[in-house]
Amino acid sequence: TRETAIGNLVTDAFRAVTGSQLAVNNGGGIRAPISAGDWSYGNIVDALPYNNYLTVVRIKGSKLFELLVATTSNSPMEDGQFPQLSGFRFTLNTKAVGKARISNVEVLDDKTGRYSPLKMDAEYTLCTTDYCVTGGGMYNVLRDAEILRENIMLYNQALICYIKENLNGVIPEYYAATQGRIRIK
Repeated sequence: TRETAIGNLVTDAFRAVTGSQLAVNNGGGIRAPISAGDWSYGNIVDALPYNNYLTVVRIKGSKLFELLVATTSNSPMEDGQFPQLSGFRFTLNTKAVGKARISNVEVLDDKTGRYSPLKMDAEYTLCTTDYCVTGGGMYNVLRDAEILRENIMLYNQALICYIKENLNGVIPEYYAATQGRIRIK
């Protein structure tokens, strides 16, 4: 239950394909790693084997915070709902309880490449899968979120598109390691 390089790759793909500000996926929806460099359709289907479709919702910063509290509540124990994310970062204190576990939530400004504090009243677009919105994933935190776009494409197809169109067909070394999106203390 931690940030993973494949989780970063997958959620970066979600953002790139949909143009959403943020992306999140439950870690249990990612079943195998994919190495930097060569990849195949089979690698991607092994990693993302479910019939999950991308969905974009509008949420407030307070809902994102609630999502982080819920999906990290069992950490450090293994939990398939633990988030993998893109477009934001946070600190998780596994020794604290409730809301005190989450701090330093910051949102990436794609134009400047800088992070700024999450604004609880601000609205954000978030890409995830239909399972995480309506199928019971993410402990149902997103079930009442306003759906902006749904059934966009299968989540494994989003990753294929991202690798082909944004990464010129090669997974770069950037995705060989994590990037500090989830800082655990």
